[in-house]
Amino acid sequence: MRPEFQEVQHLLNRLLSFAQVFDINNREDWSHLKHRELGYVEPTSILDKLLHLIYATGRDLAVYMSFKLQEFNDTRTYPTLKSYVDSFENGWLYQINLLEKDSQKAKQICKEQLKDNAPWAINQMIKLFDNQIDLLHEIKKIINALKNSNVYILENNDFQNNFLNISYENILQSIISIGKEFERKPITYSSQDEESLRDFILVALQSSHHGRATAETINKRGKTDILIRNNNENIFIAECKFWHGESTYLQAINQLLSYLTWRDRYASLIIFVQNKNFTNVINNIIEYTKAHANFIRCTFSDEIRKDFEFYSNEDINRNINISVLLFHIPKIS
Repeated sequence: MRPEFQEVQHLLNRLLSFAQVFDINNREDWSHLKHRELGYVEPTSILDKLLHLIYATGRDLAVYMSFKLQEFNDTRTYPTLKSYVDSFENGWLYQINLLEKDSQKAKQICKEQLKDNAPWAINQMIKLFDNQIDLLHEIKKIINALKNSNVYILENNDFQNNFLNISYENILQSIISIGKEFERKPITYSSQDEESLRDFILVALQSSHHGRATAETINKRGKTDILIRNNNENIFIAECKFWHGESTYLQAINQLLSYLTWRDRYASLIIFVQNKNFTNVINNIIEYTKAHANFIRCTFSDEIRKDFEFYSNEDINRNINISVLLFHIPKIS
């Protein structure tokens, strides 16, 4: 293990364990199923189609991942943790949906064309294929955890950006505490309008140690609801909105992105939800966000907070981090 990776050794060791599983799949399972078990079955066009869908892709995946998952120690190819982690972009980990479609198609062929009478080896290949998909889901979680590690962050940003990220996290936690207060006392806050709720948040932030918090402050192309600066640097930019569905939500993202200068990397969209079915709104947020033209990925998700990366409007190589905070404040009748 490279000494500079000691902090994330536990995560990299898990990748090594998965590499061993893929290696066994390649050398033993895939080979055994095709050459020994299926070798006794008369070839047909249907079996050829299934082998193309399942065997060819599944074994290629096993071969590739058995080597890829242990390459982080190759200093010539990957001089940093970031270079290794980023090398997974656009690869198998981000094509899981295509693999799942291949699996479903193979199962459909077995059911409809072979009348659920596929050779035992074919059924075992499909199970092995699905197991490898499950492994990819777990590996993707590890890669995301590596992206959130201090090693990756320090390599990805200069010291100032790292400091801003820490401050940004502190501010978000303060707002989450305020939002939970809104939820605990709906009688007090449900009748408030958007500006009043924003002012409650602003007052709380001004009393904390997060720099200078202001409202309706001009930044680039508009007036932001909340802006916090420290030493002439924007630490936090936020917009507050009531939830009114997909269209207004995407418009709010557009509005927020239009306020950000090239140096602004962190922002937040604070959403007050009056709908009774709060769970439905939570479930729709990621789906709606993926429809935005600047969307890159979701990096974190829970019931209150969902973090997304977007392309900057003016520089496709510049990523913007936007945290969407959701607070349930139903109207009291």
